[in-house]
Amino acid sequence: MSTNASAGEKTSHDSSTELSDRDVRALTEYMTVLNEGGDVFTVVGENENGEYRVDNRKGRCTCPDHEYRNAKCKHIR
Repeated sequence: MSTNASAGEKTSHDSSTELSDRDVRALTEYMTVLNEGGDVFTVVGENENGEYRVDNRKGRCTCPDHEYRNAKCKHIR
């Protein structure tokens, strides 16, 4: 029996799994997006965490996921 994952399977160390999870949350969670002008938006999520400001031109968001992990968060997506 082989212990290697097949080409279609993702392992727990596959970094694309984390990105895929963010994509799923971006597509399935309710978010209200308010255009503040230009490429700047306020995004209000479905949970109690509040609202975040997204600057698409600079690729920045004020949420902790982006600020502390430097990740392309669900708000930017």
